[in-house]
Amino acid sequence: MKLYKILGVNCFHINSVSDVKDFIKDFIVSENGGYSLAINAEKIMMYTKDSVFREIMDGSVLPIPDGSGATIGMKILYNIKSIKLDLPKTIFESANENNFSFFMLGATEKVNSKAKKVLIDKYPNINVIMSTPNIGFISIRLMLLLGSFNYSKSGILDKTHTRLFTFSSFKNLLIQNGFKITEISGVPAPLPLVTGNNLLGKSLMKINQFFIFLRKTLFSYQIYSIVHPVTSIELLLEQAETNADKKK
Repeated sequence: MKLYKILGVNCFHINSVSDVKDFIKDFIVSENGGYSLAINAEKIMMYTKDSVFREIMDGSVLPIPDGSGATIGMKILYNIKSIKLDLPKTIFESANENNFSFFMLGATEKVNSKAKKVLIDKYPNINVIMSTPNIGFISIRLMLLLGSFNYSKSGILDKTHTRLFTFSSFKNLLIQNGFKITEISGVPAPLPLVTGNNLLGKSLMKINQFFIFLRKTLFSYQIYSIVHPVTSIELLLEQAETNADKKK
């Protein structure tokens, strides 16, 4: 792949999907970090008007042609033809071929759960990163000790968290539903959200991480796991339906 500029905007010329897969594989293995960006006519126009947006676009490690504005621009400016790429699909396929892990960020628990099932069905070699609040966190235990258990707008007792887990119950859930646990660890509380992103917040995070090392079941705010399906998606769905029938 070769990098070109369309009205100042960086954009790769894509000859084939395999070239992009090779790029993705090499980039993930390098562990350098970065983000991709789909280039289209709207973003090219915004690039000339918004300095913040321009900085974000310039920082992309994989700017790819997403719309006809980008592909036509390459044809007019450089007389080259570039394919229009479905980047999410290409990334999923590359991850499936190379046993990479995926972390799903954002949306609701229900939406993420459905997305996870679709990914596992289509790309069975992908490792799935799953995270859930730790109901055994020390602050929750202290609340229970004082006879308090109230849902809130955010945090572990967020109203959208319809199912609550400890390390033990979360591990049992994964194993019973046909997942092999590659890694399970604790995540500290997001203390900088309270103190600000300063020395105090970072120091408290370090202290929390130390206590997680001593006893993760008590001091972990979140449970972080990397899992891999060891049964077919049909069996997983059948087990889920069976469990649902038992609860009726």
